[in-house]
Amino acid sequence: MPEGTRVRRGFIEAEGHKLAVISANEDRPGTPVVFLHGITASVDFWLPSLPNGVRDTVRWISLSLPGHPPSDLPANYPFRDLTAGTFADVEVAALSRMLGGQPAALVGWSTGGFTALNIAARFPERVRSVLSLSGFTKGRWHGLAGLMQGLARGGRLGRRSFRTAYAFLARRPELFRLVMGQASGNRRAFHESPVSCATLDAWHETLRHQDLEALANLFERFSRFDIGDLLCRITAPALIVGGERDPYIPLAHTQVIAECIPGAELVVLEHAGHMFFADCTERYHRLLIDWLNRTAGYSLPLEPADAVLDGRDTGYEKTRAKVVSSYISHEV
Repeated sequence: MPEGTRVRRGFIEAEGHKLAVISANEDRPGTPVVFLHGITASVDFWLPSLPNGVRDTVRWISLSLPGHPPSDLPANYPFRDLTAGTFADVEVAALSRMLGGQPAALVGWSTGGFTALNIAARFPERVRSVLSLSGFTKGRWHGLAGLMQGLARGGRLGRRSFRTAYAFLARRPELFRLVMGQASGNRRAFHESPVSCATLDAWHETLRHQDLEALANLFERFSRFDIGDLLCRITAPALIVGGERDPYIPLAHTQVIAECIPGAELVVLEHAGHMFFADCTERYHRLLIDWLNRTAGYSLPLEPADAVLDGRDTGYEKTRAKVVSSYISHEV
């Protein structure tokens, strides 16, 4: 991270969960931007692909989803009680401790996109704007993610196969990169992207420490979630972004989400799949900056392509702050 970017890492207690959090530029004015990662990833997911202007000048937070390392679930957590509503409650409790009543601009990818929409529908007063990247409202996934979800729902034998498959990927980083690349809509762009390697390294490191039984429970529970009927409650400006070739979240589903949210905007990323950060990094940067400028009160400059990616510090070195804000329980 550049010297001017003040980053703090730690945990926050919320509804019995210990959630990992990265908090940056806390002294900066303006609407806080909250980034929410996808399933199996972590708070480190966003660091390699953040635009320089956002990373260095905006008050931003990367907040963990429950059950994703280094976050911890409550002891003997009853997954049967996990619903879309309780999932939102945990995240909002964490945001309340960090931000008080200040509304935030939510940016979520995949399951993080679902979470952003879920929060915006249930707690509209807490949301300034919402950007869903490859998000969904129905938790029945397609493609390889859907296959793994089927295993998680397949009884004892299926769950054993689920754990075996993910344990194998956790031991084979090269295979993990190959499998994740299958969700790309542009394989060449995915493998040539300057941020791809750092993002996948952070992602794989999370998987190595994942409780696979808990992960199977999350996959199974998400298959029961459907917040489609709540979308009409979203009052914040919403931008729904989907990949034209997303194998996990069909484009038709993305289009329905945009149609059901009053005033929502829809952007379809041509030749892109689920892995927006590598399929079309520059376009993602421009979408994010333009959206924050229009809906969160910022005036961030659009960065030229050569400044966006070339020679930058991805931030994956996991910079640690020496002082952690009072709302964070302790430093990682």
